[in-house]
Amino acid sequence: MDKKKVFTRLTSNDNNWEVPSPHRWKKSNQGNNKIAYENQYGFGHEEWLFHPRFNIGGYQYGYIRGLEKVGVNENNYDEVHLYTVRKENRKNNVYYLGYIENVRIIKNDPVERNLFSSIASKYDNEIISEIKDVNGDITGFTENPIKAIVKFKLSDVRFLDQPIYQPNFDLKKHPRFQPYELNGGVELFFHVDPDISNTIFTSGKASQLSVYNRSGNSISKTIVKLHSEIIEALEDYLKPNFSVEKYNLAIETMRFHGNIADMVTLDSMNQISIYEVKTSSSGRRNIREAISQLLDYASHAGKYSILKLVIVSPVTLNKSEQMFLESLRNVIKYEISYLAYNASSTIKFE
Repeated sequence: MDKKKVFTRLTSNDNNWEVPSPHRWKKSNQGNNKIAYENQYGFGHEEWLFHPRFNIGGYQYGYIRGLEKVGVNENNYDEVHLYTVRKENRKNNVYYLGYIENVRIIKNDPVERNLFSSIASKYDNEIISEIKDVNGDITGFTENPIKAIVKFKLSDVRFLDQPIYQPNFDLKKHPRFQPYELNGGVELFFHVDPDISNTIFTSGKASQLSVYNRSGNSISKTIVKLHSEIIEALEDYLKPNFSVEKYNLAIETMRFHGNIADMVTLDSMNQISIYEVKTSSSGRRNIREAISQLLDYASHAGKYSILKLVIVSPVTLNKSEQMFLESLRNVIKYEISYLAYNASSTIKFE
């Protein structure tokens, strides 16, 4: 008997679908069914899909918007494959996430719905706090509480370590949060096994820096502006040795396993350095967040060797942060550098 398989779109998330992450949203979008929920309220109900609080009796209960439209007689799927869409450089880019096996549809089961609701309601304050953390509009929750329409075992989740960029996916044909039947192999729709040896240095400069604007408020605009400011200063700092004109500088144009690095220099024919910009006021936090991304990029560098990994931040490190950075250097095989950006100085980096 053939397996019942579908694929559907999932709200984008940077926190492993345990809690919401920032999204661009506007109040004027609210009520427009043609606009994704996260762009109406700053979060999507799917962003709690894997939160431990909703693991009940050995099953993970959650919401997948695309499966809300399945027929009333559908009780389960052998495989549900998932993709997401990210707004990057003014373009909607598609990423394949993986799949979940043995997904049970419970949206028409009042016993299951009531079980979930009775447990979920105990966490209303926590959920509201998590929405506020990303500057979302809590009315998207208070007027439309979280509900579960599926349950599955976490042991049946087959998500990839990193989402895979899908440049050839036909988003015009499959744009919506709805189930699409998967007849045949998933390879008919998604490239699911990228060869990291094909990582290619791509010189150039993105027309718009891909930084999430949390909700259009003044704080997030300041963060976006600072990130762009540092990128521009770093571009000048690397001249004349590196520039887009010399085809040895990539500013948000080079992908590692589908993910875009802030800046990459081509130091020799087969050697690169990777730069990651962070903007918080905590040097330690910037180091922690940047190093995880840099190591991810380095592990997918393919034919390129790594000259150095560079953390760029608007913070001059204090003594404890310097010690923390030095401890990382002792355990990481790559050379780790740190550049502190100083906007008020003639010499912008030290």
